[in-house]
Amino acid sequence: FERVGNLWTQRQKVRSTPVEQFDREKFGMGVALRNGIAVIGAPEETIPDHSKEGVAYVFTKIGPTWTFQSKL
Repeated sequence: FERVGNLWTQRQKVRSTPVEQFDREKFGMGVALRNGIAVIGAPEETIPDHSKEGVAYVFTKIGPTWTFQSKL
């Protein structure tokens, strides 16, 4: 979202990569934003050999666009 005056407008939607079934239930449970970097938590996401360990997605903002960088 971007705020101009008192009005908030949705500019872009970021999603986990790749988009998985039930992402809406876990992606975004925690969010940190600073200096054009977003770290978005998915606390119960399963990764290979680690059931429901959780991950963090890192996005960077270049101009008006948020771009996926890595999955930690």
